[in-house]
Amino acid sequence: MISDDEKKRRIVSYIFIMVSVVLFMIATVELYVRRDDISSLLIYSYLCFSAYALLGTALVILNSQTLRTAFSGILRLKFTMSAQLRGISRSGRTHILCCLMVTLLCYLMLRDTLRPGFPRDYLNGTVAFYIAKVNMILQGFTRYIPPCYFLTSSWYCVEYPLLRFYPPLSTLVPLLLAKILGNVELTYNILCFLAYTAYCLGIYCFSASYFNKILSGLIAAFLWSICNVNLTSFQGMYWEATRELGDAVIPWTLLAVERYFQGHKKGTGITIALMCMWSTLSNTISMFEELVNFTFYTLVRAITSGSLKKGVRLIGEVLTYTAITTAWWLIPAIIPYGISGYLVGPPGPLRSFAYLFLNPEPKVGKFVIQLPLTLLGLIGLCLGLILRCKEILPLGTMFVLWVALIYSINVQWCRLIPMCALFLALLTAAIPYSIKLVKKGSLHRAADVISLALTMIMIAHYLPYYSSQCVVDYTVLQSDEYSSAVWLWDHVGTRYRVYVMYGDHYKGSQWINAFRPGIRQVLGGFDQGIINMGKTRCFEVDAAVKWGDTDKLYRLCKEFHIRYIAIDSTWMRKHNPEGLSRLMSAPFLKLSIRFKHCMIFEVKGISPLDLVQEKRS
Repeated sequence: MISDDEKKRRIVSYIFIMVSVVLFMIATVELYVRRDDISSLLIYSYLCFSAYALLGTALVILNSQTLRTAFSGILRLKFTMSAQLRGISRSGRTHILCCLMVTLLCYLMLRDTLRPGFPRDYLNGTVAFYIAKVNMILQGFTRYIPPCYFLTSSWYCVEYPLLRFYPPLSTLVPLLLAKILGNVELTYNILCFLAYTAYCLGIYCFSASYFNKILSGLIAAFLWSICNVNLTSFQGMYWEATRELGDAVIPWTLLAVERYFQGHKKGTGITIALMCMWSTLSNTISMFEELVNFTFYTLVRAITSGSLKKGVRLIGEVLTYTAITTAWWLIPAIIPYGISGYLVGPPGPLRSFAYLFLNPEPKVGKFVIQLPLTLLGLIGLCLGLILRCKEILPLGTMFVLWVALIYSINVQWCRLIPMCALFLALLTAAIPYSIKLVKKGSLHRAADVISLALTMIMIAHYLPYYSSQCVVDYTVLQSDEYSSAVWLWDHVGTRYRVYVMYGDHYKGSQWINAFRPGIRQVLGGFDQGIINMGKTRCFEVDAAVKWGDTDKLYRLCKEFHIRYIAIDSTWMRKHNPEGLSRLMSAPFLKLSIRFKHCMIFEVKGISPLDLVQEKRS
C-alpha cells in the first residue's frame, strides 16, 4: 500500500514534470518563431533553465530516498589510494610510495611549465583564447545574465556571451584561482600539471586495483605519462589545459565502475555522475570521451560479468543525473544550433594504421602513438586472449572501439587517438598479470622484471626529449602577435574595431586579446563555427579581406567601424597574391606598419564607435 504522504509527493512531482514539459515546448516554439532575433535566444535560455530546474526538482522529490542513500554512500566511497587499494596490499606505505613515484615522473616531465609564461610554441596554443576570456572578465564585463553569461564587446561585433558555446568550468575555475595566484598564465600552467598528475594517478589506481597487482599500476601510469599523444593533446599542439581538466576523471570513472561491479553500489551512481558533469562542463572533447568510456565500458563489464541489468541501471542513473546537472549549459549552447556546430571544419585525411601506431620517434605535435607502446599493448592483448585472461576482454574491446571511432569519424578524428593510447597502456599492464596465470614462480618474476625494465628503458629514452618540449617562457613577447596587439591598442583603444587575421604564420585573432583584452575584434575567440551557423555578418569581413573583395570590404568597414586591418602577409602571398595586390592598391587603405609576417592597414574615413553611441543616446 502507498501511504498518503507518498501519494501527495508523487502528485506534486507529476505537476512539476508537466510544468517542465510545457515550458520546454514553449521555449522550443519561441526559438523557431524568433530564431533570427538575438533576444529570443536569451528568452529560450531562461525558459529552458527554468524547465530543467523544475524537472530536476521533480526527480529529486521522486528519488529523495534514493538520493539520501546515495549521498550517504559517497562518504563511504573514498577515492584515496589506501582505501582503493586496501585489498591489494596490507601496507598503505607501498601505495603511497608508488603514487609519489608517479607524481615525481609527472613533475620531471612538466617542471619547466610551473612558472608564469606562455607555451614556447605559442603559435599553436589555444590556451590563448582562455587567457583572453579570463582577462576580459577580470577587467570587467558589460553585464551578467543567467545562466552564466558574461558578455563582452571584444569579439564578433556584438555583446558576445563568453561562457555560452564552450564549457564554463575551463574559464570559471581558472578565474577563481587567478584571483588567488594573481597571474592567469601561471594558473593555467599549474592546473595543467595538477590535471596531468591526477590523470596518471588515476591510471595507477585503476590498473593496480583491476589487475590486483601494484606493478601493473606502475607500468600503466609510467607509460601514459610519457605517451606522445598524451603530451600532444594538451601541450605540443594545443596546450589544452581545459581538455586535461576534463580527461583527468576518466580513469577514476573506470575505477568507480569496477567498484560497482565488485559490490560497492552505494553512492557510485552519484559519484560517476559528478565526474561526468565535471568533464562535460570542462571541455566538449573530454565530454564525449568520458561519456563514451563510461557507457561502453559499463556495458562490456556488465556483459562479461553476467550483470547486464545492473549495468543498464547504472547507465540510466548516471546519465539522468548528468543531464540534470549540465542541462543549464547544454540547452542554450547546443539546442539552438545543433551538435554539428561543434564539429565544424574540413575533415582531415585519415591516416594508415602504421602512421598512427607504428612511429618509433614521434614528435610532439603529431597525434601518433609510439611504436613500443603499440607493440607492448598488442602483446598484452594477445597474451591475455591466449591465456584466457577474463580481465583482458573489457580493455581489448574498448581499444577496438576507439580504433573504430577514429576511422569512422571524419571530423576531429585525430583528437580521439589519445583514448587508443590509454587502453594500449592498460593492456601493457596486463602482461605481468597474464603471466601470473601460468603459475610458475620463476616465470612470474621474469615477466615482472622484463616488463619493468622495458618501461624504464622507454622512460629513459622519451623523458628527456618530451620534457625539453614542455617549456613556458616569454618568447611570445618578440612575436608579431604581441607587437601588433600593443600597436593596435595604442592606436585605437576601444574607439574602433579592428580586423585581425588568423593565418599559418600570424595568428593574431587567436592571441591579441590575450595581451590586450579590450581590443574590439571583428573576429576572435574560437567559437566561429557556432556563430557562423547563425550567419553572423562579421564573417563576411574575413572573406572579403582574404579574397581581396575591396568594394565589399570598404562597405563592411564603414558599417562595423573597422579602423585597422591586420593580415598575415606571408599567407596572402602564398595563397592569394592577387588579393594582396588589390589590398595594397585600394585607395581607402594605407599601409601603417609592417612586421615579420603581419601587415597593418589603416582604413580611411571611418567614424569611431564612441560617436555612434553618442548619436544613438
